[in-house]
Amino acid sequence: MRVTDADLNADDGTQESVQVTATNDATLESESITLNEQGINSDIFFGIVKTAPGNVAGPLGDATLNTKEGDVIDISYLDDLTVQGGTATLIDDDEVVDPFGDADDNGAVQAFDAAKVLLHVLSPFLTGLDSLSANLDSVAFDAVFGKITPFDASLVLQKRVGLIGRFPVQRDKADNHPQPETDNSVPKLVVDERLLSLHQSADYISLWIDTRDDILSGDLLIEGIEGKIEMGHELGDFLAASSNTDAGLRLVFAGAQPVSGPGELLRIYPGVGPDKLQLTRALFNDGRIAARLDAIPSMRTLPTTTVLHANMPNPFNPETTIRFNLVSESEVRLEIFDILGQRVRTLLTGTMAAGTHQVIWNGQSQDGTPLGNGVYFYRLQTGDIDQTRRMLLLK
Repeated sequence: MRVTDADLNADDGTQESVQVTATNDATLESESITLNEQGINSDIFFGIVKTAPGNVAGPLGDATLNTKEGDVIDISYLDDLTVQGGTATLIDDDEVVDPFGDADDNGAVQAFDAAKVLLHVLSPFLTGLDSLSANLDSVAFDAVFGKITPFDASLVLQKRVGLIGRFPVQRDKADNHPQPETDNSVPKLVVDERLLSLHQSADYISLWIDTRDDILSGDLLIEGIEGKIEMGHELGDFLAASSNTDAGLRLVFAGAQPVSGPGELLRIYPGVGPDKLQLTRALFNDGRIAARLDAIPSMRTLPTTTVLHANMPNPFNPETTIRFNLVSESEVRLEIFDILGQRVRTLLTGTMAAGTHQVIWNGQSQDGTPLGNGVYFYRLQTGDIDQTRRMLLLK
């Protein structure tokens, strides 16, 4: 709890305190809480209300309230000198949520809760405590009463598999926790940007991105098509849902761990369309990652041959871009060798979807050591295809 009141600063040379009252409306238990001034002459008083699980009132005077899910806690403060003169009682209230992330209200945080969050994004139905339980993001992008987004579903999945210990909304710096500092502002984060494009194959439409690094959730709208969606091969663990709306095909997805590198995000198997297909909106990680939409006068088609392209620039210093096409989904290995044929760096290894890919090499070895001037070779192995090209590092 935080109270800001200059009238409470009666002694300019002393760190002072004020008493407030916390009451559980369900049990009528009431405790007096001491708020201490933050420094001297700050006019800001800060303290903590402690709670414990319980259905009935606890011992009086222990500064702890017994609470259960759904209880409303009233915090009241008597302002002895208002702007208009006289006194006034100021009251704020909080509702107990237990546990956060439990969108289906069964007392546990499970993957099904993430699925319900995605469905709510497409067609809102969560209300009351269920809505509060599903809103898990932090102050910077989505405070406790902000919108429920696919990123909240990602947070549920991260919590479920143990990647995070508590949700951002529960952290000390979350918007629903008043701060002891005199400056309660949050610096604006720099938003990352990605390039998206659409590709067409014989049976489906494919959405590609220049790099999938850090992407945990997405909310997209594509006009001119209806159909079913399927996450890309390397995103098979992600949850996804879609809805055909008057504005277009709305797609939402969420996962616990991102994959790296350029590649396919998802596929659309159309039932109607495409007709003047257009990607009109794309938000990732609740707006932390923006999308710059590639101009699409007509959709790109997938490559008809697998080929390793010449790197650019060449000669290069300090880095160069290596591009290659895959005609179909394949196991890929892309490596760098020196003039003696010794492997100095493995750039890619694993399954990649059909399409055009690119990787940047920074002229460093596998352990991050800068390599010297000279000729190097880059080799692409995929299926029965083995291609090698030459490049020159010139400092």
